[in-house]
Amino acid sequence: MIETIVVTDLSRAKDVSGGYQNDSFTAWISALDAEDEQAMYNLKRKFERRGVKHFGIHFTDSDDYDPHAELTGPDKHDIEAIVRFWTTLKTQDKQHCVGVNCYAGIARSSAIAMIGWMIACYQPEVALDKVLAIRPVAWPNERILRLYDEIAGTNSQEVVVNWKAEERKRPVLSPYLNFDT
Repeated sequence: MIETIVVTDLSRAKDVSGGYQNDSFTAWISALDAEDEQAMYNLKRKFERRGVKHFGIHFTDSDDYDPHAELTGPDKHDIEAIVRFWTTLKTQDKQHCVGVNCYAGIARSSAIAMIGWMIACYQPEVALDKVLAIRPVAWPNERILRLYDEIAGTNSQEVVVNWKAEERKRPVLSPYLNFDT
């Protein structure tokens, strides 16, 4: 049973895996580039030493518009493996607090978290809202969601594409920009 999903970056994942932050996680998913193999190994070793089930997968943050996506980005087998991990957590008779990280905690991890919420029986719109509530900078990877849609028959990529189109229309307001000086 999936109770909570937290989306974060590699830096915070390292802190959590070492026991320096929240100790309530029961499972963790990391999606990193192949170049980050040592970081993945360290995360897995530290999480599992603390009794946290860790699933790691390597692929770049490539969307379908990237010409190298077929070579370095996620493929259907990657997403099927992620789905199997989420499904295992969902069917266990235990409440899970799951952390999900990629390098920046913005695209891959937020798409993977959306998949988790959809596997937990939420509609794509609600899954996106849940991710944005805990990670406002999220910008879910559309390729991951398209591949998930092919597997599960959902429309999560369309939901994210529409949300991104609306977000692009909004004026950018930043607390770091001060035009009064």
